Amino acid sequence: MPDPHDARRLDVIQGAYGAIAQRGEASQAITSEDASSLWGYSSDEMASVPDGSNLGLGCGNPLGQAVIQSGDTVLDLGSGAGFDCFLAADRTGPDGHVIGIDITPAMIARARSNGTGYPHVEFREGSIDDLPVESESVDVVTSNCVISLVPDRREVYREAFRVLKPGGNITVSDTLVTQQLPGLPSLVADPAIAEIAYLIYAGSFDDYLAMVAEVGFTDIEVQESKPIPAELAFDPTVEETLREQLGVPKAIITTAAHSMITFSFIATKP
Repeated sequence: MPDPHDARRLDVIQGAYGAIAQRGEASQAITSEDASSLWGYSSDEMASVPDGSNLGLGCGNPLGQAVIQSGDTVLDLGSGAGFDCFLAADRTGPDGHVIGIDITPAMIARARSNGTGYPHVEFREGSIDDLPVESESVDVVTSNCVISLVPDRREVYREAFRVLKPGGNITVSDTLVTQQLPGLPSLVADPAIAEIAYLIYAGSFDDYLAMVAEVGFTDIEVQESKPIPAELAFDPTVEETLREQLGVPKAIITTAAHSMITFSFIATKP
């Protein structure tokens, strides 16, 4: 029987990201360009993509470490409005293929509209822990601040491993809550929200990398690992959604914000 919490989590994620897709910007506190600059994107990169594709979503620049060759097939997990897909497409060239996967219909629609000038880029609606992609068909997998939205992160990495060709690489930027939030399930009005996104305690960063290795990835190279400034962890829009609409207490939000790190790594499928 399907877990009703899974349906509720999906409703929350699609609602939040659907609103961002319609608004055209992730945060009301900082511009998309300023946010992307903080996470390592250059002004040239931001200027090279279609208008409306950079929504300021992300917590790093996974493409900065990705090994992408001309003619490669690249898969972006949680592709949003297409920002990283279009940057990857410039590197694969017209002989390559870029696939973006997103679970939010409004994001897929926005990305497809943005990508009319990119015939070698396509966007598929689907879940990143159950990819609508053939096995061993992809050279590079990328993801920027999306895997943290999935409760079973191990399954996301299993799926990435499945679709990668031998010798292919995965490059990830994401966040991690490194402190337990005591009593969270009893404090949150909606029990499904206790398991969602940024509130999930995932253990230490070493535990996280061990999980990636257990899936089968090798040559794991950490590019960056650092605390997220608390003021960037939750912008006012996200905090309002968590607190006022979902019943998450302010103390829980503050604790999560102060125990969050951002990281980037690259790994290889043997």
